[in-house]
Amino acid sequence: TYTVHGKAKALPLVESIVARYPDSSWANLVLGYERLTSGDESGIELLEKAMKVDVARLPDACDYLIWHFKRNGDYERAETYLQRVDQFDREANLAINERLAMPSPEQLVEPGLSQNEIEALQAALSQIKELKSACIARRQVQYLK
Repeated sequence: TYTVHGKAKALPLVESIVARYPDSSWANLVLGYERLTSGDESGIELLEKAMKVDVARLPDACDYLIWHFKRNGDYERAETYLQRVDQFDREANLAINERLAMPSPEQLVEPGLSQNEIEALQAALSQIKELKSACIARRQVQYLK
């Protein structure tokens, strides 16, 4: 809608998404950005929420906040968001390495699935003729949980 019909038609839709689904990281990110670019400081809270709900939104949200604070001469606050992006980048690299390594038995825990989810997995896996057995576990991770 934003690309095809423009901001005037898209913004009310994004606002209605935030109202109906307050934990939509995408909608909070878009609305936060739009509010900041129009000079509305309430965009800061929306961008913070987007980052809290979905850590993957952190780089974009921080970039918007850095831009906003630099534009308004608040270099100190801009620097705090720049540091958050740097920390995120470091943790993302650690998370990638952590997830690429073979897990130790101590890192594997109960998967935390409902009985229905386990039964659905069992049904799906039973269709694989070459599969003789399977264990379902969740891996405990340290970075970007």
